[in-house]
Amino acid sequence: MNVQQFGAYLKSLREAKGLTLTQLGDLIGYSNPYLSQIETGKKKNMPSPELLEKLVEPLGVEYADLMAAAGYRKLADTHKYRQAFQDLLDILGIDLEGIVQALPVIPRAAMKRLEQEYRPFFGDDFEITPDTLQALLQQDPPKVEIYKLIGQLESMAEQFRTTGADAEKTDTRTLEHLYDIGKSLQYVNGLQYNGHLLTDQDRRRILGMLKLLFPQYEEQADD
Repeated sequence: MNVQQFGAYLKSLREAKGLTLTQLGDLIGYSNPYLSQIETGKKKNMPSPELLEKLVEPLGVEYADLMAAAGYRKLADTHKYRQAFQDLLDILGIDLEGIVQALPVIPRAAMKRLEQEYRPFFGDDFEITPDTLQALLQQDPPKVEIYKLIGQLESMAEQFRTTGADAEKTDTRTLEHLYDIGKSLQYVNGLQYNGHLLTDQDRRRILGMLKLLFPQYEEQADD
């Protein structure tokens, strides 16, 4: 769209909502004359992303759609990508802010493992901090690996909350118990399946099934 077409588009959205220019201006903090110039195409440039964001609620339109119509396609795609991810987090019940607050729950040894795993994607000096996570999410576009990392952090935070591990006192041996399925079943308290606490009998049954499924790993363990 050019500026004239975009102005006509905004006018159609406004009229569909039954708003006058004055009413819309009052809602978003812009003057009637200024908005009139936008709608009539007298402005040389497209409205800023900041102004478009203010139009979203009163005009009942998606921010990404307004951005795309105004020619900010890259920003629109990034916004859609982030919104889709946020929707996914909401569906899965993952609270990013909660994950950031839960970082101290995760033992440093576990964090180091994750940092080493993701350094090929985020750089040799990558460290997991609240600022780093926010910065990675704000990249244009964000790398897919950041979403995988956040999912792992959520899972680990919940795991350590459940087991009651002390982030400062958890040593490498304790950490291996949490990463190794067999050791977890033997040593880690509070393990659940679909919300049901596993009994000692449940644990023995699972260990027995694992031995049948992976006999080659049993041989390695005996070496």
